[in-house]
Amino acid sequence: MSWEMELDETLLEDLYIWIDSLPLSRPKKRIERDFADGLLIAEIIRYYLPDLIEMHNYTPANSLQQKKANWGILNKKVLSNFGLDLPDVIINGLSNGKPGLVEVLLFNLRLKIDEELELQQKMQQQQIITPRQSSLSHMTTTTTTARTNKTNQTNSLTINRSIKSTKLPSHKDNRWY
Repeated sequence: MSWEMELDETLLEDLYIWIDSLPLSRPKKRIERDFADGLLIAEIIRYYLPDLIEMHNYTPANSLQQKKANWGILNKKVLSNFGLDLPDVIINGLSNGKPGLVEVLLFNLRLKIDEELELQQKMQQQQIITPRQSSLSHMTTTTTTARTNKTNQTNSLTINRSIKSTKLPSHKDNRWY
């Protein structure tokens, strides 16, 4: 990922509309300052992928040291899973509110979130299809078993009838008169 890329006005406008549509704990005033502690990035990820992030790890921060700590945790535990490893230089720039950096991160994060959501949707569709297939195979197995049982019952009745027709003398038939 290139941190030197510049987003054109339409991409930036779309990005800002996306950010404004999300339920974040702080409103967007100056985006580079608002996102400097990493907390709002964590909230965005939690909004879309709640299983990937534990919010108790991130605290609102004013000190540069705590901002870097938040970014370090976010980078190590979450962003690396998306292939968005942040170099220390970028973490320093984000923590200091360097203009343009957070927009590039948000743009790439949005792409990765969309990819992850699409992947999860495909997996859910496969899980929906799989039970149907297994229930069909279960129904086929049940039908086959029922047919086999019916055939066995028919064979059993035929055998019983033939045994009764060729009935062997029993002890009762050998009574002493």
